[in-house]
Amino acid sequence: MKINQLKAGALLSYVSMGLSTVISLIYTPVMLQRLGDSEFGVYQTVLPIISYLNLLSFGLGSAYVHYYSRYKTQNDRDGMARLNGLFIMTYMVLGALLLGIGFWISMHGDVVFGKKLTAEEIALGETLLRILSVNAAITFPLSVFESHITIHEHYMFQKVVSMIKQVLNPLVMIPLLIIGFRSVTLTIVTLIFTLVTGVINMIYCFRKLHMPIRFARPDLHLLREMS
Repeated sequence: MKINQLKAGALLSYVSMGLSTVISLIYTPVMLQRLGDSEFGVYQTVLPIISYLNLLSFGLGSAYVHYYSRYKTQNDRDGMARLNGLFIMTYMVLGALLLGIGFWISMHGDVVFGKKLTAEEIALGETLLRILSVNAAITFPLSVFESHITIHEHYMFQKVVSMIKQVLNPLVMIPLLIIGFRSVTLTIVTLIFTLVTGVINMIYCFRKLHMPIRFARPDLHLLREMS
C-alpha cells in the first residue's frame, strides 16, 4: 500500500508540474490583459512581501515530521496528541505575529511601495497586502494537518486535493476577470480556496487518520530542542 502511495504520489507530482506550467501559460496572459500593467504590477509587488512573511514559519514543518515520527515509532499516542496541540498553538501564535506585521506594513504603504506609485496604486497594494496576510496567517495552523497527512504517507489524497485546487483556482478566476472583477476579488478567492482545502485536510485527518490533539502545558524541553 505504501509503495502504491509513493508511486501514485510521484506520478501525480509530475502531472501537477505539467498542469502548473500549462495553467501559468494560459492564466498569466489573461490576468495581465484584464488587470492592466499598473494593477498587475501592484499585485506582483505584494507577493514577494508575503513570501518574506512566510519565513516566520521557521521551517517548523520539517521539525513536526521529525518529532512526530519519533512518537509514532514509540507508539506514544499521548505524545503525538500533545505534539499536535503544541504545533497548532505555536503556528497560531506565529500566524498572529505574521498578521500583525502584515497589517502594520500595510499601514505604511507609501514607504513600502515607494513614491513611484500613485495614491490609488498604494491603496490597492495595502488592501491586497491585508487580504494576503490573512491568507498566510490562516495557512500556518492549517499546515499542521497537511504535514500530518504527509507523515502518514497518504500522498494520493494530498496530491489530488492540491491538483483540484490548482485547476479550480484559474477556472474560477478567469471568468471573474473576464466579467470585470479585479485583483482584490482574486485575493479573496485565494483566501476562500485556502480555507476550503484546509477544512478538507482537517476532516480527513480526524475521520480517516484519527488525528489525536491535546492542548496541554507546553513541553519546554521540546521547545528548547526544536529551537
